[in-house]
Amino acid sequence: MAMKPLHVAKFAGPRASRRLGVGSWSRHALFGLLLSPAFAGWSAASAQTLEAVLPPVADVSIFSSGDNVADAKGTYIWTSVLASGTKRRLLLRFDLRAIPPGAQVREVRLELYQSRAVGDHDLHLHRVQSAWTTGLADGGGQGEGAPATNGDVTWGFRSFSNTPGSALPWLTPGGDFDATASAVLRVPAASQWYIWQSLAPALAPASAGGLNPKMTADVQAWIANPASNHGWILIGDETGERNAKRFQSTRSGSEAPRLRVLYTSAALDPHADVPLPAWAIGALAIAMAGALLRRGSRRGNP
Repeated sequence: MAMKPLHVAKFAGPRASRRLGVGSWSRHALFGLLLSPAFAGWSAASAQTLEAVLPPVADVSIFSSGDNVADAKGTYIWTSVLASGTKRRLLLRFDLRAIPPGAQVREVRLELYQSRAVGDHDLHLHRVQSAWTTGLADGGGQGEGAPATNGDVTWGFRSFSNTPGSALPWLTPGGDFDATASAVLRVPAASQWYIWQSLAPALAPASAGGLNPKMTADVQAWIANPASNHGWILIGDETGERNAKRFQSTRSGSEAPRLRVLYTSAALDPHADVPLPAWAIGALAIAMAGALLRRGSRRGNP
């Protein structure tokens, strides 16, 4: 179907044209262009809901058996307690720079695959409050850790060092984290995916079990201030014995941890200036030139 010609303005006759003049006529032409369906389709902007699926940039375990024990390169990540009484916690950190600043987080899902476990208990996810680093310690697949190397995170140090006086300790052994959990999930012994899920406050009903909006608030804050992103620490039941849980890591070869973030991209400010596209500028220039020529022709004729 042929497109109808763009209707810019209609004049009441020569007198009206002379009265309007070129400056006023150009304003009417611009107004007509802005109201045209083609321009409206170009300039209209609305928020889009998108999903980012992110692997961790760091997933490690720490052990209460010693401040010089670490596991940054082991096959699995671990929580809870060994038969020996050693407590284990796992730390995760995700790079959120793929999500644009100003985006509004609507839903967050932390997905971990449990591949072996003893017992059934709650696992608490807490926001870490201090920066930590990773080194090269490799505990293999045994879940007991290995001697820490420079830069490893351990139970006592957020950045271990073999050089005396160079290590950076946690303020509290076992990690510095928000005492209030961002999310809690009951995890039985079955080998399967487990999901810590959170909805934004506006979307989560007050009675929604397991949909703690605090987890969403964590991610929102990290997007706004990437320097504050120290990830989460996952802590199991540490009051008993032999209730260990093993999860796949980024080094397991399959079923690695992942973070899903559903967010709304920032819409354009409706009050902000919107630049004219090239075709609109060209059409306006032609229209103004034609008006000048017609006006000059009229003035040259008696």
